[in-house]
Amino acid sequence: MSGNQCLTKAELRNFLAGAGSPAIRETIEQHLSLCGGCRQLLVAQQELSKVPPDELRAPEWLKAQAQVLPNKKNRFAAIWSGDWRRGLAVAASLIVIMGLAWFFILRPTHQPASPQETWRQEASLLASPLLLAPVNGAVVHTTTIEFQWSEVEGADHYLFTLLNDKGDILFQSTTREGKLRLSTTEAALRDAQVYYWYVGAKSAFGMTAESPVGKFTLTIEREN
Repeated sequence: MSGNQCLTKAELRNFLAGAGSPAIRETIEQHLSLCGGCRQLLVAQQELSKVPPDELRAPEWLKAQAQVLPNKKNRFAAIWSGDWRRGLAVAASLIVIMGLAWFFILRPTHQPASPQETWRQEASLLASPLLLAPVNGAVVHTTTIEFQWSEVEGADHYLFTLLNDKGDILFQSTTREGKLRLSTTEAALRDAQVYYWYVGAKSAFGMTAESPVGKFTLTIEREN
């Protein structure tokens, strides 16, 4: 399976039979937790399965939850019919099916956020920095340039990038502040040239939100 594609019957059969690597089974479990249609197909597949309940290869914690669900109706039916062993076997099968149905269909949809969901939430909240100085299109006359940008809530640090008019990266540096001082000699900047710069805000989860690209022209004033 890939992306949001639903599971096939063969994949569901293999999952119930315990086939597949741990990584594949974890991927299927994550998909089932989000897809109600596949959960219903899984329960229907289990009802049609010939695998005895005791040999079901569901996760141990899921089997433990299923075993504690009561089914008094079938217990009394077994007593009434007088066939204790068959009645208990039927009851055990129904308990496992009811446990799967409860977990995949009836369980509450609200659950603690997984690391992946937390990462997506952090990514959606991370804003792009705004370039403050030098302003876009400015002419810079000094040999030491102070770049400034707006600090972003949730950003762990910033990646500053300076490029020439051909798109070549001339200088990069990380900082935890919303500013960076750079001398023209440190970045080998030349007079009467156009340069471009931008800043990427990076969260602790590795998400990056980049600013627009700023432009400035370097024209160093010389004493007569």
